[in-house]
Amino acid sequence: MALIKCKECGEKISKIVEACPHCGNPSKKQSGSTECGSLTTIIAIALTIWFVFSLYNDSQYGVPQTTTVNRPVTTTPAVVSDQSKWRKGGNLHNGTAREWREATENNKLATSADFIIRANAATTEPLIKSRAIELKKCITEATNDPKLYSMKIAEAGAGCIILMGYD
Repeated sequence: MALIKCKECGEKISKIVEACPHCGNPSKKQSGSTECGSLTTIIAIALTIWFVFSLYNDSQYGVPQTTTVNRPVTTTPAVVSDQSKWRKGGNLHNGTAREWREATENNKLATSADFIIRANAATTEPLIKSRAIELKKCITEATNDPKLYSMKIAEAGAGCIILMGYD
């Protein structure tokens, strides 16, 4: 939900309310933005669901490929080299925001890199690393509120990838 400042009292209010709940000042409601916003929300939710389910169908995340019927074994398009050692050890894929907050920075970065690779958001080592750093920061910011500590990291990662335009 996008927040804007009320022009009258300066408090933060939702972009879609007709009047400020603090002072009653009418807010500018953009005509037609609700329909576009709803469509965008539906698309974002659908993409998030698709991304999260695609994570669970990969052997890297706990489902062996030998149990999958008629699914060819694929390899990651990313370059595997000595430089990719920083990507080893990420184990937060199925974790919660609380686990993310308590994890080491290397674990967060490696998990973020796995999400970037799985989303086909980068194929070269330097691009994987730079996008993994950005994704790690986004997930950390998205899970900052203790009320969200039960959120799944895969969901936060998928949302961040969509928001950053890496999908």
